Amino acid sequence: MESPILSPRERAAVLWAEHVTRNTAGDRDDVYEEVRKHYSDAEFVELTGIIGFFNRSNRGQDSLHLPLEHQDEVNKIKTSVRADTNKIRAYLDLLVEMWPDDFPQPNGDGEPEAGRNGSENGAGPRFDEILMPGAAEGLSAQGPRVPLIDTATSDPDAAFYFRAAKQFLGGKTNAARMWAHIPHVAKLMVPFMVAILHEGLGGRLSTRLKLMAALKTSRVNESAYCLAQMTALGRTAGITDDLAHAIGGGDYMISPLLSPRERAAVLWAEHVAMYTAKTRDDIFEEVRKHYSDPEIVELTALCTLYNMMNRVYKSLRIPIETGDAFPAKGLTVRVEPDSIRNYIQELTASWPASFPVPNEEAPALL
Repeated sequence: MESPILSPRERAAVLWAEHVTRNTAGDRDDVYEEVRKHYSDAEFVELTGIIGFFNRSNRGQDSLHLPLEHQDEVNKIKTSVRADTNKIRAYLDLLVEMWPDDFPQPNGDGEPEAGRNGSENGAGPRFDEILMPGAAEGLSAQGPRVPLIDTATSDPDAAFYFRAAKQFLGGKTNAARMWAHIPHVAKLMVPFMVAILHEGLGGRLSTRLKLMAALKTSRVNESAYCLAQMTALGRTAGITDDLAHAIGGGDYMISPLLSPRERAAVLWAEHVAMYTAKTRDDIFEEVRKHYSDPEIVELTALCTLYNMMNRVYKSLRIPIETGDAFPAKGLTVRVEPDSIRNYIQELTASWPASFPVPNEEAPALL
């Protein structure tokens, strides 16, 4: 924080990165106040999002022991600090053009000793109320650290994103209202988030299994908001109160409510979240008994996505919705591929002629 090599604005970014990564930003008002001196609402959301993104990348790559590429390959990637938006649009057009007629179906999750309970169809308490009682009230009392964008906004890009959030992400949630500060980025995130969590877009894992891993991740990271958000979809997928208790607790490896394959997924989620998966060969070998290479990649991607979301929402103190604003019951575990293809087509058809440019960084003291 005293180095003359960094400007005050740059120091604030590094300070925030340190605390978001350590998962302490949500509790540090002094750190927050220092960082907010230097960043607008939209910048603050973007900064927190990119820090969360690299926490996602770090955990994924380290957990799977990915080796560093040859320097020539690295140089091909790092040729410009600014993305060519026309290339991004061309990629999305190509994605639509090559859209498959059929996608693989998810594999089975095995049968637990206690058998399967039926879907609760949205009934019962939220998962945060089961695993983190009282946390919602604390979030509500604190309030969000950025103002939440009005869902009736006249901004066309934010309005576009809100329509997608309602269609694919459970509603115009407080998380969506936060991401709407950077709508160009948020619009591009939608297909990735849907593909990672839901069945239907080629993943080999069931939505139920992925929600179990997400639930464990969010409990380890103490993200009450994420626990609450997955309640409606989790109930539809058949995650009951007892199963949520078992996943969130410490005895899931012996619980008859989980199959051996499900236990392995929750075990991996726990260690990816604690950042210990990279050093625990015994854990990896246990997981490998139950999952193929593509399945391990998908499971790890899901776990790391929630490590990102947990940190972003916890750091920004996003409050849990109440009443009609809370994600609706009856969400489907499977998304129709054509709906995502149509969304991408609509996204490219409304592609802006220009995008906002970054704000100038203040010079360092040197």
